[in-house]
Amino acid sequence: MSAVPFEGMSPAQGVDHAGWVIGSMQGQDGVALVVPGGFDAYARVMHPLDGGRRWSTVAPEYLERGVDRYPYPFPEAVTAAEGDMGAALVDVLLDVLAPAVGSRQQCHYGLWEGWGELHAGSHSTYFAVGDERGPLAAWRRRRAFRRMRSLQRRAEAPLYEFVSACAVQPWRGGRDMLLFDGPIDAVAAIGTPDPFGSGLRRRGPQWWWPADRRWFVATEIDYPWTFVAGPRLLVAAVVQHPDVEAVPVQHEDAW
Repeated sequence: MSAVPFEGMSPAQGVDHAGWVIGSMQGQDGVALVVPGGFDAYARVMHPLDGGRRWSTVAPEYLERGVDRYPYPFPEAVTAAEGDMGAALVDVLLDVLAPAVGSRQQCHYGLWEGWGELHAGSHSTYFAVGDERGPLAAWRRRRAFRRMRSLQRRAEAPLYEFVSACAVQPWRGGRDMLLFDGPIDAVAAIGTPDPFGSGLRRRGPQWWWPADRRWFVATEIDYPWTFVAGPRLLVAAVVQHPDVEAVPVQHEDAW
């Protein structure tokens, strides 16, 4: 698994390739406002919950097809899953979706520009440098802090450079999307450096689709689920996956 943010990805140089997405969703509501139309089948895939809890136990009423709108706000137990499907679900979808397009086909991605960790100065990191005492202790702590801060800055610099190079697709309500491209398995490199380790704090994309538009994955930043659209057999494979809680939906549904 990559420890380099966006490894294998290239910033999109324009937004023309996303025009069909915006065009389909413009002026729509419900599912149609989140994922484009024209696909054979759609499913709402619930984001994994903390502590291995299941939607069927915590909020089973959301596992019904959303012909009408559900109560809002969402239950407290699922609010932490809003906007990000997480690494585990990304990997499940990758296993199901990749064979449908082949490993060599490029994909297009969109990630909400508003995630704070993508921008310098919009988040904070706290360092612990020990509780040593003595005449040189304060000097040693300052030296350790400067070293850790320098390492963090070097790790984050490629991330900020990549983000600043991405074309931005304006979208409704401040949901502007950073656009970038790469092979399908590079989805696992979306994330930011982990300041407490050598890996990534991974994040799922908001938009994800192959160049041939065979399927589309969409995660609205305020929803604790992701929509998957595509051929019927492919969407059925997602719904039936043993590690997934999902609901078949229609494009005209509210949820």
